[in-house]
Amino acid sequence: MDTTPKQPIVYVVPDIERALGREPGDDYFIVANRTAYAERIFAQYPEYVMLVDGDHATSELLALAQVRTYINDRHAKVMVFIGNSIVERTAEKNGLDLIHPKAELAAQIEGKISQIEWLGDLASLMPEYTIGPLKNLSYNNQPFILQFGFSHTGEGTHLIDSASALTAFQDKFPERLARTLRYVKGTAYTVNAVVDAHGILVGNTSLQITGLAPYTDLPFSTVGNDWAIPHILLSEQAHKEIRSMAESVGKRLLESGWRGLFGIDVIHEEHSGRIYLIEINARQPASTTLESQLQRRAGATETIFDAHLRALCDERVTQPLTEIRDGAQIVQRVTRSRTKESIHIDTHTLEAHNLDVIRYEKDDHNSDLVRITSPRGIMSSPSEFNDLGKIITSSIS
Repeated sequence: MDTTPKQPIVYVVPDIERALGREPGDDYFIVANRTAYAERIFAQYPEYVMLVDGDHATSELLALAQVRTYINDRHAKVMVFIGNSIVERTAEKNGLDLIHPKAELAAQIEGKISQIEWLGDLASLMPEYTIGPLKNLSYNNQPFILQFGFSHTGEGTHLIDSASALTAFQDKFPERLARTLRYVKGTAYTVNAVVDAHGILVGNTSLQITGLAPYTDLPFSTVGNDWAIPHILLSEQAHKEIRSMAESVGKRLLESGWRGLFGIDVIHEEHSGRIYLIEINARQPASTTLESQLQRRAGATETIFDAHLRALCDERVTQPLTEIRDGAQIVQRVTRSRTKESIHIDTHTLEAHNLDVIRYEKDDHNSDLVRITSPRGIMSSPSEFNDLGKIITSSIS
């Protein structure tokens, strides 16, 4: 099946890895910041990749004359990893055809407070929640999750397990609006999906690897995905419930005018077996790249990333997405003890086990430092690595 978009597309992105759900070529081009990993990709696809010196945000890349020339010479549409109002204004100012859902809609869907109203009756899929100013909250000897307006990778999510923990926030921000969710003890999973003009395509469920040291020092920070272990841990009924939840959220997105990728995070409660919605990612989830690469290895003619491209171009996706039952990735985030300057990676050992190593140039706390991808699963349980996972862990110090 031909997955080439009808009009050329240039994906403009700071980190080239985000754009590699599809190989560069034909009518698909990439503009990214120059890094050691980006140089590796450029060497493979010099005709289809442009690298820019410096550490540029997406809006800064779009504003560069050489980038605009690259796009205009190809009469191309522009796609980005995460859109925002600055990206939209920059694209409009420079006459670029940006194909991306509106940032205002994404903010409404992802905002912890506005999300509840947007969900409507689907908010019942979430654990019991409250919304109100911090000063009105009280601790009743039951732990709960506290969230403010926006948060990604677990940075704005806090477990309140004592009266003193709550008071610490109330003393600082008494009037600040917050959302609380009943704390659910269980295992988190992620599923990516695509909305096109005609319906919803649901991808593959992965274990969400969360809060594992030494990969992060934040308890709710996502550090990876494993597509193998859900087929061991989850019943067929649980898989169906997660897919149904993704379809329900996708239909609400469709009604709101959304196109392209989104993701949901769910938690499978330990004692009851119930599944709750805990997060909606109104954007291209970071796990999309590897999921698409694993689908391609499994023989897919169209991946979830290809479906994303089609949906953004208002083309209909006509075939189901390929199932994958193996593969994983783990991300070492910047922590207090592991930084760009201090980290050591035994790349030789990792590559000898058919693992790919992607290094990033950021050094902000909890930003991506190293991503290691694997064609095989790396977890033996939600919090324990298997033998391959242990090799990865021992190869980073």
